Amino acid sequence: MTDASLLDLFRADVNACGGRIEANLAALDRDAAPSSRLAAVAADARVIAGAARILNLARAARLAGAIEDTSGAAARGEIGVNGPAAQALLAAAALLPRLAGAADPTDWSTAHAGAIDAALSAIATALGLPIAPAAAATGDADRPSSATMAPSADRAPGGDARPRATTVLLVDDQPVIAEAIRLMLAPDPGIPLHHCVDPTRALAMAAEVRPTVILQDLVMPAVDGMTLVRYFRAYPPTRDVPILVLSTRDEPAIKAEAFRSGANDYVVKLPDRLELIARIRYLSDGFMHLLDSREAWAAVTASHQQLEIRNRFIRQIFGRYLSDEIVESLLESPGGLQLGGELRVITILMADLRGFTPLCETIEPSQVVTIQNN
Repeated sequence: MTDASLLDLFRADVNACGGRIEANLAALDRDAAPSSRLAAVAADARVIAGAARILNLARAARLAGAIEDTSGAAARGEIGVNGPAAQALLAAAALLPRLAGAADPTDWSTAHAGAIDAALSAIATALGLPIAPAAAATGDADRPSSATMAPSADRAPGGDARPRATTVLLVDDQPVIAEAIRLMLAPDPGIPLHHCVDPTRALAMAAEVRPTVILQDLVMPAVDGMTLVRYFRAYPPTRDVPILVLSTRDEPAIKAEAFRSGANDYVVKLPDRLELIARIRYLSDGFMHLLDSREAWAAVTASHQQLEIRNRFIRQIFGRYLSDEIVESLLESPGGLQLGGELRVITILMADLRGFTPLCETIEPSQVVTIQNN
């Protein structure tokens, strides 16, 4: 089972992107130059496909991937999308909200595997393309596996353990970049580096290694980089881990989108070694301070709860025999419960007064003292 917050984000992505996909596909026949609409359809479908791959929803990824590939090829002028093809794409897109809205998208996609395969076949037929083989009827293709699925936050590896030293997770599909980063960090043995070459496994790997900084590329196969940043932010084990985007893109609009998606920093790769280490150290130290603050606050909260339990016990026990004023004095004084006082010579009169006990039960303690003194 995947984390509920990731499923919520997936549903939101499908609702937002799916709505735009259907609107753009429905308007194709009214647009004299539909390439921009088709490009928008491909971009939205790529978001859904990447999110589905992160969650290991294979059939959802196939649906969205078919829409992405077809509309992207049409936007580039490689193929033409006629009326039947547009209708086939619309029918496929209409399945995505139903899948995402199900209580268990995996079970839904397994139960409706025939409809999904038929939608994919309709797209291929309308375009005159070879029909891809159907997914396994058993549903194993959509069943989450521990190797790729981001675990539920309450079952994430490591339990409540928190990182105690700087640890870097690099998410980049290019081994040459990973080796370059490794060489940059090698002179500093205090920064261990973990490399994730498959972005669909990034969340699961982050839950395993507990990084204090995530270095992430934006342009990767299978998953859009901005989508991965947002899913890192939605996943509780990585929600607050600093994300440093490493990208070849230097456009201000791309940087702005990265920050909106949840990135903490952005550098054009490959940066200078000293600059990269400084940024990693700065982000990691900030994250460690955040964890320290949370631990301190948790300790204060626990101490306050224990104090409340202690005070409640004192009120229950001593309140039976002492006035509220004396009980409050005991609670407010650190040594209130300690034995002590002053030495006095006193005279004690012990007498049995007929009817005195029933009388004391009906009057105030101050009145009892007055009667005794008089």
